[in-house]
Amino acid sequence: VMMTCPAHQLEDFLELLSARGCIRSDISSCYDFKTTEDLCRYRDPEEVALRTGLFTTVFPAVRRSSQISKYALAAIKVKDASTQYFQVKHELLMLCSVQGNPSIIGYHGTFKSNHPVAGEMYHLATDWYELDVSWLVSERGSVHESKATEIVTDVIQALQHLESCGICHRDVKPENVWLTDTWTAVLVEFGSAAYVADKARLAEVVGSPGYMPPETLLGRCAGIPGDVFAAGIVLFFMLAGQTPFGEAEASSLRLIETDDELDCGLISDCSEDCQSLVKHMTRSRLQARFTPKDLLASDIVTSTAAAKAKSNAASEPIVVKERGRSFGLHGE
Repeated sequence: VMMTCPAHQLEDFLELLSARGCIRSDISSCYDFKTTEDLCRYRDPEEVALRTGLFTTVFPAVRRSSQISKYALAAIKVKDASTQYFQVKHELLMLCSVQGNPSIIGYHGTFKSNHPVAGEMYHLATDWYELDVSWLVSERGSVHESKATEIVTDVIQALQHLESCGICHRDVKPENVWLTDTWTAVLVEFGSAAYVADKARLAEVVGSPGYMPPETLLGRCAGIPGDVFAAGIVLFFMLAGQTPFGEAEASSLRLIETDDELDCGLISDCSEDCQSLVKHMTRSRLQARFTPKDLLASDIVTSTAAAKAKSNAASEPIVVKERGRSFGLHGE
């Protein structure tokens, strides 16, 4: 097929293949970036990285064809080659399956490369945004109710989209909710995602301390309801500047001992509607916990979504001066 593709359409064709999950080997011709060479040159990868995790280091990249710099390349660093391949294949499958929603991170392809020192590596190309909710709260202490509700409304819309795709995220937390320069919340990091029909994978204990739902800690399947619970804790975190449980992994089990309802004492200055939203999202009993559809039909989420749609055209963008230092937060 490639041999018969006109030269002026080749790049578009390759982009289509990337979006469908094909693994490419032409990363250097597509992106200008600092990845494998800098990992070998710098003692501390964070000198050039946007973020560094246990298995992944994320680097900024510039798309050569457009010279647009809002891209991230996630370098997957798993030593075992077969494990690495299946991990990459799983994540790109999840990303490809959930595209098409503004609150889901945009995916642009997976690339395989070989480096004389770093060896075989995979890079996942996605959109990149400067801010995430964790950094926002660390800089501000807490987020105003109106803005926090806007952010969690976007996350709920993302979860409804995932539900329609038959997929759950399983690691919703502040670090995985990025913010665009117009305040749209974007859900990222799909390495832990799974199909809701995959009961064996859903039974695994996956997630982050302080955000895991009780059913996960009890060894039961946690799907979209678990994501809703975690999003509710993210909302609480934005409002209070801390989680309701601290960092203990078993902390959400306290809800079972306290008659199912989260203590909202730390956010008592918020409106009753907002506190009610947090409680509906964090019920320990699955039958009582709201679904994304329920949440999107609630008065506070409906009015928030309508107000945001009306004000988007007039709101000023977030202005970031330098990561980790000062930045302007317009529109709050």
